[in-house]
Amino acid sequence: MIDDFFTTPFPLLNIDDDFLLREQEVKDSVAFLSYYSDPHVGQHILATKPQTLVDATAEIHYCRSLFQYKKGIYWALARKSDDQMIGAIGVYINTYHSRGEICYDLNFDYWNRGIMTKAMQTAITYCFRGIGLIRLEAITLAANVSSIALLKKLDFHYEGTLKKYRYYNENFHDIELYARIAPKGRVEKLL
Repeated sequence: MIDDFFTTPFPLLNIDDDFLLREQEVKDSVAFLSYYSDPHVGQHILATKPQTLVDATAEIHYCRSLFQYKKGIYWALARKSDDQMIGAIGVYINTYHSRGEICYDLNFDYWNRGIMTKAMQTAITYCFRGIGLIRLEAITLAANVSSIALLKKLDFHYEGTLKKYRYYNENFHDIELYARIAPKGRVEKLL
């Protein structure tokens, strides 16, 4: 079923009256660069931040290629009123093991409004029902208490600390692993 998912058009997901998840586009580069380079957002992301519009555009192209090359999917979280990107949700997919790693980021101006909770609920439901994943994983720094609270609210369970798991800024970092399993009926259908 997961391989079939990649033969369908990129899914547009409605979150509520104000927001949606859609495919990232080159026009999102300016908004992405602006919010992703904000120190509030970037402090918990162990990845190189874009420094220029060219860097941001390259990252958008990379995210778009994940779906094309059957490696995953990356949505832009956008306002319906003007189609402005305010965040993103991505899933790196391991088709053989029916597993995905979900990641997310949000413009600091939109924190603590429940937007990411609703967006993640929408994406998670789609991952289990629309893509056919059995397991979703998320990793975060222990210091990222907001991310951990979000994952717990979304029924992810702590599975352990991955010691020296990520190398970033000339340091190795410990990472907290959280996971959520598909509803029982979905798992039994595959067995």
